[in-house]
Amino acid sequence: MLEMMNSKKRINGFEYSNIFINDVNLTLDYIEYVLENPIASKRLGDETIKDRLNKPFIPKGYKIFDSQVVYYRLYIKNYIVFYTIENDIMQLRRFLYNKRDFDKIDIMT
Repeated sequence: MLEMMNSKKRINGFEYSNIFINDVNLTLDYIEYVLENPIASKRLGDETIKDRLNKPFIPKGYKIFDSQVVYYRLYIKNYIVFYTIENDIMQLRRFLYNKRDFDKIDIMT
């Protein structure tokens, strides 16, 4: 698990919701313990999530997900980070596998 993913925090101009933190931790645990692949879990956590989220990019330059709130999507390997922007702060809301049926889940929960 990522050490920064233990509570709602603001790091490097990002705000991590508790749901986002839980999504990441569940994903990394699943890869490490169920799939028994700790190397892939560490790679996804360290190299992909931390590196990708710390690189500069235009926050509103990614696809918009239609819902009651304007959500943007950022693709990281086989996962999608759903985020909003409020007061010029990128708020990371969800971290979900990209093959999920998004019509059947509420990304805001």
